[in-house]
Amino acid sequence: MTRGATPAIGGQALTEGPLFVSPALLDGIPPSARIMNEETFGPEMAIAASGSDRELLAPANAVPYGLAAYVYSRDLKRAWAFADRLETGGVGTNVNDVTELQAPSGG
Repeated sequence: MTRGATPAIGGQALTEGPLFVSPALLDGIPPSARIMNEETFGPEMAIAASGSDRELLAPANAVPYGLAAYVYSRDLKRAWAFADRLETGGVGTNVNDVTELQAPSGG
């Protein structure tokens, strides 16, 4: 949280259990922050807001990894249009998974 992020929910230090911090939803994160550019493998999710879809798409497609992306929206038509423009291996739209359990999946 040293770069300006504020926990919208969670993020408290834990003294027991397998996690160091409680799951957190983070807001106010600059585009240059590591959480916006790398997988953290931690119990956190970063929120990015902007004035337009184009402003959100540019940094999302600038990340060199692109294994998976997730789009959440009340407007499903807009979410699918945005997902179609993401340069990533898989996109989950209003779900937290990018695979179909019945389908084969490879690396």
